[in-house]
Amino acid sequence: YGITSVSLLPVETISELSPTFFMGLLKALVPSVLMSIYVVGLNQLFDAEIDK
Repeated sequence: YGITSVSLLPVETISELSPTFFMGLLKALVPSVLMSIYVVGLNQLFDAEIDK
């Protein structure tokens, strides 16, 4: 995911990878994954006729 790579851009040292950093990363990743699942599900529903 692009969120992970963008989140790691400002990290300069390993000590900056704190639990707070990972909580913020999870707060960004979870909605992103859920939105992706939603979009793929909608695509599967509406493209059923096309895929036959």
